[in-house]
Amino acid sequence: MNDFVKRRMDWLAALAADRGQGRVSLALAVVLAAKYFNAKTGKAWPSVERLAGDLNTDRRSVQRALLLFIGIGVPPPAIFTNRSD
Repeated sequence: MNDFVKRRMDWLAALAADRGQGRVSLALAVVLAAKYFNAKTGKAWPSVERLAGDLNTDRRSVQRALLLFIGIGVPPPAIFTNRSD
């Protein structure tokens, strides 16, 4: 298993172990890991709107989920929703 895959899997495992995660945050983690993280850069650039569409939810729910990742000390390996970051 290469380092990129290991980091994604470790991140997903840490989120799954946190009982405070809701449906949207767990679904968001899976979508980010499976669909958006770039293997070369380790970054993801989806917009909040795109993520909300992928999850069939609203923008605010995605924003709360992203903040929850950071709040529990398990931020995504590298996610940016604005290419100027």
